[in-house]
Amino acid sequence: MKRRTKARRGRGEHSVYQRKDGLWTAVVEVGIDDRGKRQRTQIYARTKDEVMRKLAQRKDELAHGDVPRRRETNVTVGSYFQQWLDALVAEARRAPGTLDAYRACVKHVRNATYGIGDVKLRALTPELLEKFYARMKAAGVGDCTRKAVHKVVSQVLTRALRNKRTTGVMENAADLVDPNLKPRYSPKEQLAQTAEEAHKFIKAVRGHRLEALFIFLAFQAPRWSEAAGLKWGDIDFDKHTITIERQWNSRLKAFAPTKTGKTRVIPMTQLVADSLKEHKRRMLAEHAVYTTWVADPPAKTRKDRKTVQPPPNGSRCGTDDLVFVSTAGTALNRTNVANRDLDALQQKARLRRLTPHCYRRGTASILAELGTHPTYAAAILGHSSVDQMTLAVYTKTNKPMERAAADALDRAFSTRQGT
Repeated sequence: MKRRTKARRGRGEHSVYQRKDGLWTAVVEVGIDDRGKRQRTQIYARTKDEVMRKLAQRKDELAHGDVPRRRETNVTVGSYFQQWLDALVAEARRAPGTLDAYRACVKHVRNATYGIGDVKLRALTPELLEKFYARMKAAGVGDCTRKAVHKVVSQVLTRALRNKRTTGVMENAADLVDPNLKPRYSPKEQLAQTAEEAHKFIKAVRGHRLEALFIFLAFQAPRWSEAAGLKWGDIDFDKHTITIERQWNSRLKAFAPTKTGKTRVIPMTQLVADSLKEHKRRMLAEHAVYTTWVADPPAKTRKDRKTVQPPPNGSRCGTDDLVFVSTAGTALNRTNVANRDLDALQQKARLRRLTPHCYRRGTASILAELGTHPTYAAAILGHSSVDQMTLAVYTKTNKPMERAAADALDRAFSTRQGT
């Protein structure tokens, strides 16, 4: 029987081998530490040619003295991720909501039950990440959250790779995770109002205290936070324009710049202008009632306390402040308005249950149906450019649009066949 011999490695291949999961690995010696022990690092790739290319690149770096310092490479995943998060907070360049999302992801990474916070950063491998994602799923963490965590992990490891001199990270392990084991999330279909629903909605909101707000959301497509932060000084009834230069941060209870950081001036439709003028008269009337109530409050007997209530508006309903306020005169809360007012109006009109953002998407779709150029649509929506967000996320096709496209193809082909 012929004896089997192991294939010999090629010249300069060092310790290059293929794991059981198909991933190719190369082990490289990077030097000697302070205790006289050899330091090794691993390189991963999907193919042998790729790992050999990376190995040659690493050997070239070692030849030029690019050797990580061991004392600094003992940092753990948990501590490095926290350092990354603290640096972002100190920069103050991210929106509060974005920082909250990052904090939640870092919390998952450092979780004591299924996290990888105790793993050495330089020892993090694709296999460890795959097991981490599996433990998250077993713990009941949703697919959307797991995908967000994966994105943050990839982002932080990219930063660590750029600083490999101090971190000891030679590969972005997140990029090498098995595609079949990588967190996936298929978002639900995003709803958008149709033109027919918009007409029914207008009839339903007639006479409502926040009629102008709902018409503004349905026909001018602002973000909810931008509508909540709108002031009377931003509205020019003479020029028929609305200036959107801020948004209301309900978590911080303060104003903030718009999402893109830019101010935009949008043309105001006549329907919105009429509703805002009526809304202004209503707010002034409520303010007058409140002023009268403050000057001459009702008798404060025990019986009156149960029956007599203050008027629906506070002193902050003047024409120099917020356009849309609650009955207490404070900035509106999105959840309260959606659950208490919007749901009731939609049920009254027998419409689908839509969120305030659905009206924003619906306006974009109606603009597309009317043939509005994407550049102008992006300007109205407040997008920084005509990007995938404008074209794919907000523009939802409907059956008439699809039918019109099919008819256009028929006409095009019929013309060619006739010539």
